[in-house]
Amino acid sequence: MMNELTDISRLLEKYLDEVRRLPSKDVCVIITDFDDTIFSKQPQLDWEPLLRECEPHMRNNTIMYHIGVPSLIKKYYQDEIFPQDIVSLLNPSQDLILSAWFEALQQEKLRALNLDHIPLQVVKRWEDKVLAAIQYILFTLKYIPSQLVIYEDKPHYFIEYRQLIEWILGCELTIRYVEMDGNRGYKKIEEVK
Repeated sequence: MMNELTDISRLLEKYLDEVRRLPSKDVCVIITDFDDTIFSKQPQLDWEPLLRECEPHMRNNTIMYHIGVPSLIKKYYQDEIFPQDIVSLLNPSQDLILSAWFEALQQEKLRALNLDHIPLQVVKRWEDKVLAAIQYILFTLKYIPSQLVIYEDKPHYFIEYRQLIEWILGCELTIRYVEMDGNRGYKKIEEVK
């Protein structure tokens, strides 16, 4: 399974060596996505024709080069109200917002919503989140939690690699599928087996 995630053949050995060196702590670490997990992008899609009409993989380029980051942030993020169900659980000393696409854009979103005190890591592609989550535990936290909880609106990669993550880290992994109701609240937050 590890070979599906990376071309570096010795990475698994490196991770397992690191796990053997690290202490364990009886804590729950939360790693959560941002877009459509903490804050809904639906209002942008409803009101911005350029975003609505372009292919999903081109939306960030459309924001960067046609709409403009400052304009988007001011219109859709600055001091907006959004559900606090997940955010209220986050401990800035250990938990992480793990997002994809452009780091500068994600940082601006968090800053506008007063969430920039929570650590943020941005990867280029969704599938990179699995390794990024493992690396965060091993090389940033530098301890093995008793439980790792993932909040995600697109949890399929975490579901697919659940056994690998649990095997490497030796901790319980809980995956929670999130479906937002715009920024009014959540339609569901449910554990995925």
